[in-house]
Amino acid sequence: MFSLASFFEETGYQSFSHTFSESGTYTLGFGVVDAGDTVVDSGLLIDNVELTSVPEPGLIFGLSLIGALGATSLKRNQREEK
Repeated sequence: MFSLASFFEETGYQSFSHTFSESGTYTLGFGVVDAGDTVVDSGLLIDNVELTSVPEPGLIFGLSLIGALGATSLKRNQREEK
């Protein structure tokens, strides 16, 4: 599938995905370089970039622990009221 851009030649759509192994702040850069070609200029089209945040396991465990403690406390309070 080719784009609607008016380039003389195109490589077509390419897909790429990457998963970062550590949490943190990252800067993403996209670029194109004319290597070995002085006749035709290169162009780069970027479309449909998606970033998805995945919660860290420690956060999930912490929230689950807080929920369990809250439920236990609520149950204990209901027993004491009877």
